[in-house]
Amino acid sequence: VRINCVREAPPGGEKPWHAIACSTGKRYSYRMTARYGSQDPLERLYRAHVCYEDLDFALLSEALRRCRGRFDFRAFANNAPTQNPLEMDTVREIRSIDVEDELNG
Repeated sequence: VRINCVREAPPGGEKPWHAIACSTGKRYSYRMTARYGSQDPLERLYRAHVCYEDLDFALLSEALRRCRGRFDFRAFANNAPTQNPLEMDTVREIRSIDVEDELNG
């Protein structure tokens, strides 16, 4: 966990500020070993080994570019009995999605 900035939360309306309910986005980071051969034994618990031949990063970048935009993720929604799935807002926007070659994995 890395903290870049700390500031007082804005005052809430009727309900107090809540980290999950008031969030405006999420950031995910996935690390994979994408090279031919075996993976680094020290990184094996922290990276997925995804290929057994060299990965075409240009082709992967082009495919990921098509994933940007607004999509309905209803199929992945929590089906908790306390929530009516028809009333849940399951449309999300993927603002950026990138692949970065770290040159060592």
